[in-house]
Amino acid sequence: MVLDILLEEGEMDGWAILRELKGSADLNEIPVFVSTALDEREKGISLGAKDYLVKPYKPSQLSKVIMHTLLSNGKQGHILVPQAFHEENKD
Repeated sequence: MVLDILLEEGEMDGWAILRELKGSADLNEIPVFVSTALDEREKGISLGAKDYLVKPYKPSQLSKVIMHTLLSNGKQGHILVPQAFHEENKD
């Protein structure tokens, strides 16, 4: 799961969602990758995030941490980036 800490709608922010996920016996094994403008990596990792990326970053960084997690868990997969996203985030 890719999670932004700074959510605009709803009653929960990303910290609350991360705490809920990691506190759930059914959901705590889901890897959470934080992608946010908030530079609080230590807090994110301590709450159970698998990795913490501070925006702006290259989309390839997110792909890299996700693929690394898949491979380290003996999984295979592909990461697809929609063309519209790709065009909006050119370097």
